[in-house]
Amino acid sequence: MTAEQRKRAFGRVHMRATHRHVARTFGCSRVVVGNLLQRFRQTWRTTDRLWTGRPRVTIRQEDRYFPSLHLRNRFLTVTSSAAHALDRWLSTSTVIKRLRAAGFRAYSQFTGQMTTQHRRRQPRFATNNADVLP
Repeated sequence: MTAEQRKRAFGRVHMRATHRHVARTFGCSRVVVGNLLQRFRQTWRTTDRLWTGRPRVTIRQEDRYFPSLHLRNRFLTVTSSAAHALDRWLSTSTVIKRLRAAGFRAYSQFTGQMTTQHRRRQPRFATNNADVLP
């Protein structure tokens, strides 16, 4: 909720509106309205409290860099991009999170046995897409 919405929600509750009605009006849960009132009773303010959160490891520019890097080289592994993309160390889980946030999904290579139908289609695909394949 924005600061203005918090003030309006508190005003409505102060005018004897139910928590459920206020929550429906502002599109939030009743717990949010209850927490807002509890915070006001403790601090006499409706503003958010300061919180200590862990700072982000990457900035937005770096978050946008990983998808473009993996689009340029589709065979680049996450571990190699984590090790060489930036001038500092970065965990592979962070890179995976950033790629997933951008809509990338990792697919494993097919390791099963090829059927005769697969074998028949493979040469056709190669001849039809000769300009795309390396």
